[in-house]
Amino acid sequence: LLSTETGTHITLERPLVFTLPPLADMKIYGHEFGSDGTHGWVRIRTSQEVDVSTARNFITVNPERELKLEADGSALTLRGTFEPGSSFRLVIKKGLESVLGGKTTNEYEADIVMGNIAPSFSFASDAGVYMLLGGRKQLEVKTINLPRMFVRISQVFQNNLLHFLEQGRYYDYDWEDADGDGNAPPRKYRYIVGNYGRQIAADTVTTPEGINREVTTLLSLEPYMHTGYKGFYVVEIADPAKQWSTTSKLVSLSNIGLIVKQSAGELLVFATDLQSTRPQSGVQIALISTTNQTMATQNTNGEGIARFSNFRQLSRDFTLKLVTAEL
Repeated sequence: LLSTETGTHITLERPLVFTLPPLADMKIYGHEFGSDGTHGWVRIRTSQEVDVSTARNFITVNPERELKLEADGSALTLRGTFEPGSSFRLVIKKGLESVLGGKTTNEYEADIVMGNIAPSFSFASDAGVYMLLGGRKQLEVKTINLPRMFVRISQVFQNNLLHFLEQGRYYDYDWEDADGDGNAPPRKYRYIVGNYGRQIAADTVTTPEGINREVTTLLSLEPYMHTGYKGFYVVEIADPAKQWSTTSKLVSLSNIGLIVKQSAGELLVFATDLQSTRPQSGVQIALISTTNQTMATQNTNGEGIARFSNFRQLSRDFTLKLVTAEL
């Protein structure tokens, strides 16, 4: 055989022999199952595509449940309310027919026990980064079947923010979170604080009780805010048994909202109080270059505006990368 991808020949120590069942016979090769906590599925592997229009007459589930049938070229999937911890007996009578007219010649039986949902954890909001200083200063964490949760809180110092945002985070796949169909999970950020800051706290917290259902835990950042240093916070959560496999969130606590507009020769920065939505005066605006140099600083006026009229001249030696604001 010749590989179409590499152009090389496939070699075998001995011939590969596989006997295809006759078209008149459809075989059942086995089954697999899973559940999301409320709805479950049983996937039955077959040698031909099952005719869904007649299949229900050959399938019984005890205890009885309402089923939805789906078929593709290699399997028949039963979907229904199979709760974790429940058990039932599946019987497929002989004579189950395929779209090609083939039929099963034997009865297929299986005792199935739905297991508990695998433990999981996540932040309620994946995208949110900013929290108001005047707000609750709490992060919502969603967990399932995780009675205790590992939490680590670190601070990235203000003078290291630029390098941290460029080099202290990276996208990663957590392949252990792949679903039962083998699909890859979504990418997520992981953070390495390292010498960009320091760890403030690491502890294991107890989550609300609940089996096979999502529960919410509130993590307060208030105890960790009074460090005497300015910067961002990195909050990491994990299963205590696998502390290396974390989900991370970068958090900034501030009441200042910024809008930056650049024209050909100048740069305008508008500062707003996010609680009152009014322009904020006296805010120190700093322009930080790609080389972590402070290009210029200026305080906002009574209208909450900082105008860098000489921005074209500033840009001759440096390239703007970051705009910071502080009171």
